[in-house]
Amino acid sequence: MKKLIIGLLFSMVFTSAFAQSWIRVAYNEENIYEIRQGSVEANATTSGVKVYVAVGRTITLASKKISASLWYVSVEDCKLQRGKFVVLGTSGEFQSEHDFVFGLGTISATIAEIICTVASSASPKNKPSPSV
Repeated sequence: MKKLIIGLLFSMVFTSAFAQSWIRVAYNEENIYEIRQGSVEANATTSGVKVYVAVGRTITLASKKISASLWYVSVEDCKLQRGKFVVLGTSGEFQSEHDFVFGLGTISATIAEIICTVASSASPKNKPSPSV
């Protein structure tokens, strides 16, 4: 069942017809977390660490406030299936980081696993080039 959900998510994230739509990836009693379809891509931090980045938004249920962020996981952490899930403002300023382990069931673990799964299943143009 998990593979089916990830497969559906993958096909939706990379469908250009839905490029401005949002996919709910996690929620709790306080917030809803969504990834913008088509936004998962390979990139690098200012220090050169290879990462997979997605545009995310958080909807705070009590206030109905919507905030946009950049969410990323390093390529190495994706391979290890554990590490840091990092949240940046839309201009790239650091906001927070959270430990994750695939399958843990936390918000950060769920989002990180989805970003990693979508990015690793992407076409070669979305994968970071090998180090020289």
